[in-house]
Amino acid sequence: VVIQEVKTNPLVTIDTWIKTGSINETEENNGVSHFLEHLFFKGSTNHAPGEFDKILETKGAITNAATSKDFTHYYITIPSKDFDLALEMHSDMLLHPLIPRKELEKERKVVIEEIMKDANSPNTIAYDNLLTMLYTSHPYKRKVIGTTDIISTIHRDKILEYYNQYYHPSNMVTVIIGDVNSKSVIEKVKENFCAEYKKPIKNVFPKEQLLPAQKKTTTYFDVQSGYMLIGFRGTSINDNDSYALDVLSTILGDGRSSVFYRKIKEDKQLANTIGTANTGFKDDGIFYISATFEPEKNDLLQSAIFDEIKNIQKNGITLEQLQIAKNMIERNTYYERESVSNIASEIGYTFVTTDGTKFYENYISNIKKVTAFDVKRVANKYLGIDKSAVSI
Repeated sequence: VVIQEVKTNPLVTIDTWIKTGSINETEENNGVSHFLEHLFFKGSTNHAPGEFDKILETKGAITNAATSKDFTHYYITIPSKDFDLALEMHSDMLLHPLIPRKELEKERKVVIEEIMKDANSPNTIAYDNLLTMLYTSHPYKRKVIGTTDIISTIHRDKILEYYNQYYHPSNMVTVIIGDVNSKSVIEKVKENFCAEYKKPIKNVFPKEQLLPAQKKTTTYFDVQSGYMLIGFRGTSINDNDSYALDVLSTILGDGRSSVFYRKIKEDKQLANTIGTANTGFKDDGIFYISATFEPEKNDLLQSAIFDEIKNIQKNGITLEQLQIAKNMIERNTYYERESVSNIASEIGYTFVTTDGTKFYENYISNIKKVTAFDVKRVANKYLGIDKSAVSI
């Protein structure tokens, strides 16, 4: 349980993170974590279907959930005077879901619609194709949303079997941020999340092999522009290199001062939009370059991107570029941490992927330690044509 008192507004966020997502699924139940995300809102031992949303919305609450590869999380942001009610409903939903058959069949249709929608989204197609190239053995290769085949046939018993394996307090992290008193809150959490101890399942997966050479996938689709994702296997969030990769990502593709924006979008006009991101998972990470472009500029755009990467690999970066990137990361981090829900989200994410709050607490100081040499070194270690997967 992580509690942080923030007294600036009479608000509180309760955000519970379950240490499971598509990473712990199998070929038989892929998509079950996301399916459960829908089913939790459909009634519990003490609350009828529909009651959860209805009661909390009348109190002005924002409630939602999200599923990813390493985790699933459920959160409520509510005026702090209604904290007790929110915590009781939140824990009841997570620990005593009913998953009624009628509601299950309704939600089955909803999830299948989502899967069909994804099948027509150029961004999703490009992303799914990229993952298939980067991961062939590690469970990160699977789609979080699952497949129509599995979702349309999975039995309630199989869903409950998965639920019973992973959804218990010893496999959860509850983050509470806002206008609360830590001492009384911890007692209330103990009361509400009281359950028999179960030893968490810790699955260990063999590390995926690195790409031996560049891979490319092109999908043809009726769209107005081209969509490109270039991915490189990065590193897990806990690895020290992740800080230098964050700085490199900012220099290459964050905002109007970035290398890609100035040289590729503005000077050469090869992309309509272009950006980068470095994402760290628990087991691995991906460094992305994303762009939209006019199809006839496809080859020129790819060449230009790899030329800029080669330039940094050979010549490094300037101290001015380094400082601008650090300033941007610091500003964005503090800006993100202005709302209680964002703080809860960041702490929860780092807790389930790193098993603690140190990453959150020391993030800015570790970014400040990154040198120009570090940035050049990680550019050579992780990026380059031979290490890339290109999804178009």
